[in-house]
Amino acid sequence: MTDQYGIGMGLRNSANIIMNTSISFGGSFFKKEENHFLVKVGNEEKKLLQVIVNMLYRDKSISPASVGETGAGMIPGFFSEKYAMMVGIGSWHGSSLLRMRRKNFVGV
Repeated sequence: MTDQYGIGMGLRNSANIIMNTSISFGGSFFKKEENHFLVKVGNEEKKLLQVIVNMLYRDKSISPASVGETGAGMIPGFFSEKYAMMVGIGSWHGSSLLRMRRKNFVGV
């Protein structure tokens, strides 16, 4: 039986995706105090991290194999139908996906 997940989420270079997506949960990571910016990790910043942990280990909707990949590293798993979509791949990979797909592949 083949493992199938809803999402491939490459977190090898995760700072960008974590920081930008955390905004949806009220997180910002940077707080201005007096004339300095400080990195602060509070409850709002931790919400997304808990969602990712839950998706990996509770409902198993994220492919654990994809987590250690970069955006481009998830493409083979996507084409072999291990997951239905990729989070954090970047829009610049769209043309690569179109060029690399099988003729009968309808996912792109």
